[in-house]
Amino acid sequence: LEHAEYNDPGPRWREAYVRALGRLGKKQHAQLLIDILEDDRNVMDLQYAATLALDELGTPKALAALKQAEAKHPLRSVSLLAREALWRRGLAQEERVAIPQPAQAASEEIPIKDAPGPPKLYVFIKGENEMRSDFNAQAGLDPWRQTYTVNNAAPTMRVGSNLYLLKVGENGNKVEQLTHFTGGYVADCEVSWNGKKIIFSRRRNSEHRNYSEVPHTPARLRKPGEFELDGKDDPWWHVWEMNVDGTGLRQITRGPYHDVQPTYLSDGRIVFSSTRLGLRDEYHGYPSIGLTVMNSDGSDIHVIGFNLGADREPAVLDDGRIAFARLDVFYSRLKSELTIQAVHPDGTKNTVLYGPERRGYWMGVHKKYAAWTLRGAYGGSTDNRNRVLRTSQPQAFDDGRLIATSSAGLVLLGPGRNQETLVPHDRKWAATSPFPIGEGKVVFAATVKQFKIGDKIVTAGTKEFEALKKGPKLFQSAVNIDLGLYIVDAATGEMTPLYNDPQTADFEARPIMARRPPPSPAEAPYTRQDSYSAKLFAHSARNSREARVASRGRLLRVIEGQAVISRHQGQKNAVVSPSNRWKNHAGTHARVLGTVPLAADGSFYVEVPADRLLHLQVLDADRRVVGNQLFWMYARPGETRSCIGCHETPDITIAPNQSALALKVPAVKTLPTGGEFSYRAKMWLKGVLPDEAEERTRTVRAVNLIGRY
Repeated sequence: LEHAEYNDPGPRWREAYVRALGRLGKKQHAQLLIDILEDDRNVMDLQYAATLALDELGTPKALAALKQAEAKHPLRSVSLLAREALWRRGLAQEERVAIPQPAQAASEEIPIKDAPGPPKLYVFIKGENEMRSDFNAQAGLDPWRQTYTVNNAAPTMRVGSNLYLLKVGENGNKVEQLTHFTGGYVADCEVSWNGKKIIFSRRRNSEHRNYSEVPHTPARLRKPGEFELDGKDDPWWHVWEMNVDGTGLRQITRGPYHDVQPTYLSDGRIVFSSTRLGLRDEYHGYPSIGLTVMNSDGSDIHVIGFNLGADREPAVLDDGRIAFARLDVFYSRLKSELTIQAVHPDGTKNTVLYGPERRGYWMGVHKKYAAWTLRGAYGGSTDNRNRVLRTSQPQAFDDGRLIATSSAGLVLLGPGRNQETLVPHDRKWAATSPFPIGEGKVVFAATVKQFKIGDKIVTAGTKEFEALKKGPKLFQSAVNIDLGLYIVDAATGEMTPLYNDPQTADFEARPIMARRPPPSPAEAPYTRQDSYSAKLFAHSARNSREARVASRGRLLRVIEGQAVISRHQGQKNAVVSPSNRWKNHAGTHARVLGTVPLAADGSFYVEVPADRLLHLQVLDADRRVVGNQLFWMYARPGETRSCIGCHETPDITIAPNQSALALKVPAVKTLPTGGEFSYRAKMWLKGVLPDEAEERTRTVRAVNLIGRY
């Protein structure tokens, strides 16, 4: 599962040799580098290094390989790197690609449920009640599969063994097994809009997730392309689909990539999370997962979202946008949190729906309700940006609100970014995998939170529990976990049992019924612009909640976070301990793309590389940072992202009534041309970035020499 990839010796000497071939100009070895780039048995680190080396060689043969990688390489980080190499030489293609619109199911084929009351048919997942989850293993998910706790980007975490069908009847409920896998894992099931198909993730290999117990098969013993492995040896998660009666089982995605958490878009295509992003998170070095879209037959797979953590659990909103939970990691330790965001199916107009304004609220919630508070070595916080926001699994509910999970159980988010309502069920229950079923009700999985403290078993929320709880160790002592299926009234909190097998975890229930798909967003999601750049516009950076920005802002600095690919050995060594782990703990590389003056009215309009990780800083006249954007953002090719100001108050911001001066001239180019000032973008402080620390980050940690002057 999450550690299996790390059963690999280090250091990565092959990567160093590959980089040396490019740096030393060994043109006679261009074909060797091409072979390494195009062989998907190689890890992403090596394919990325080969791309860098081919760029340095710059021979016709090398450039031809880069053109091929730009157009067809499955790792987006590699295709972007190839595009930049070609763009600097004036060779990148700039075109708009028309994508055939998938055929939507005819309305007469979708009989919408009109009968009152809860649905009578559900698909759900069964698995082991106890899942391995503790801080020493950095598993990242609490033992009830309820909410994430640390910043790990494992592909998917709420795993089971098989899919089952629950039939609710007046004379009792019946359960039928839909899949009959004898090994591996399943996860993330969803039902099509017409109620006829089930989509889910499957991993054939069922080895223990501790990587030291996973047998390693050297690449030299595999045949070329041998990642579509028969049977139990395939370690990768793939997207699968079947009919609701269990027939027609088929595998949709393949290859050395984790493809997880699929769901159907309203137009019949599929959105899922995937490591095809080709990045590693900047803290622990796990493969990041980004939102990815494909046709129902698995064709036209393309990444639409970019991050250095994880974009998880996509769900379609009533307006056709995709809601998801983003693990937002910034400068390694500076910020680690989960926010609820939305994006159009083409990846444009990414926006935050809920999170940053409510950190203080959730700090209080965790201290009151969470079994694991923010005390202790794992997750101790000096500021509420670190591991405080932990809402996840969003689903559209009603009136613009979302239902999600949290450390205190189910929560309704919105409307807007400043409102939330805890569903008033008993707080002793952990809640996971919610799904609205109409009439204000939600089907979800739940278990009572109990712990063994000394020789006593106590229940969360009791006076005895409050007197005995002691922080992180308590979290690891969870006992009697028994996930079952329930229906809850979101207004009253009344819970109705639906099904529970005490020997298994029963979760991820989804009603099997026809639903009317929402309309697709109007912004032509079937056309992709494949240009190198995008644009950012702000009406006035001085429209800000930060007084220093409003009074002193004069300049804008544009910073790009470059791909985190390489990883190194840290924390524990295999000679000392068998639980050796790869951890980067070192942030990402950043390069300054440009520093430009704000217009007299505070506006700016800049051209930036598309599909890249970006953050902006507002500087005063002495080039001191007075405003810092503490997250990585991106813009899609050809997109213009705009805002009213820098850190303006959300929900109540009023659109300006006059044009901005910056729009009177073409966008200022802040594009890489070579030799940009680069530094290690890392901050060990949790949640705060003092001015002097920010300055030293960019100078003392400079990667290229010019940064040290």
